[in-house]
Amino acid sequence: MSAQDSVNIGGKDNRVGIYISGGLGGGQLNNLGGLALDLNCSFKYKSHMITYSQMGCSPIYLFGAPKNSDAMGTKYKGILFGEAYRTTHIMLSLSAGLGYTNQSYDHYVGLGPYNGYYINNDYNGLSCPIEVNIFSLNDSVLGGGLHFSLNLIPGYCSYAITLSIVLGEFHFKR
Repeated sequence: MSAQDSVNIGGKDNRVGIYISGGLGGGQLNNLGGLALDLNCSFKYKSHMITYSQMGCSPIYLFGAPKNSDAMGTKYKGILFGEAYRTTHIMLSLSAGLGYTNQSYDHYVGLGPYNGYYINNDYNGLSCPIEVNIFSLNDSVLGGGLHFSLNLIPGYCSYAITLSIVLGEFHFKR
């Protein structure tokens, strides 16, 4: 086994990695689905990882929003800390951190066929994003995989799953 084929077990890996990933998928907030986008930049040292993350989710209406229906939009930016398990071609990571969330959920309450009102549930403040990545990585530059995020806030928590493209340098030494 060469130095580049070493496996990260118990923090014995001395490799440093820089990863940039972006993904497209689906997300949900209180039973309302939408298109989810994510962008992440991670720095890995041994098995430790620090990540700057942005996630957004919103419904896409091709012919305008349906009248008298619920609506939502959510996004966050955060700094996460976690652990990564890395082999030659696979990386699994789990991170959690502190984020800032802008979230809006408008619930429509109908009083008849033409009457009703919205209950607005906005949240702008601190949150706790949790992210899991499962990436298949090439030795040098390109990879892909799944990105899962759960954003914990008071009230309604959002989550998203995206297919991601990963760019980065994986095998340079400290």
